[in-house]
Amino acid sequence: MRGHKQDYFVILLAGILVIIVFAIVYITFMQSTPTTKTTPLPTIKPTVSVSDHLPVFYDNAAASRLAQKIQNRPTLQPADNQSKNAILNTILHGFNSGVLYETADVRLEYVQSANLFMGEIKTTNVVKAKADATTWFLNKGLSQEGICNLPLMFYLDTGVSQALQGQDVVFSPLPNGC
Repeated sequence: MRGHKQDYFVILLAGILVIIVFAIVYITFMQSTPTTKTTPLPTIKPTVSVSDHLPVFYDNAAASRLAQKIQNRPTLQPADNQSKNAILNTILHGFNSGVLYETADVRLEYVQSANLFMGEIKTTNVVKAKADATTWFLNKGLSQEGICNLPLMFYLDTGVSQALQGQDVVFSPLPNGC
């Protein structure tokens, strides 16, 4: 009889240990999961118009022309090629990637690996930013045709893109006049 009492005691002790282990696991799990607030937050129902969700539209024809210029590089006129080389040699000290020009409206960069000039539009006044970039290139000796054939690609800053949403804007990645 005495052996049976010890078996019951061991089974009871094992059961208590299993319950303690499960309790520890449960408490640990509950502490590691984020708790949600039970107090409801006030809700604000904004008035949303259909135009609030319209994206900025991209001029597909202009993007296609840009892609053609990147794939099939037009030959620059000798004067334009000389101006391009002078820009890269004086500002970037060779054909290296880097920032060429920057204002509050536009940032011009040269990407050496793609042999591409890129202009980041940093304002909602896209026409002014592109005109500023074009004027900078013209002042450096490039012709309008040379600017178009560099190639020069513009893109919108993410904040500007968001600010232009819903304004029915059609954005071209090409410089003005190209």
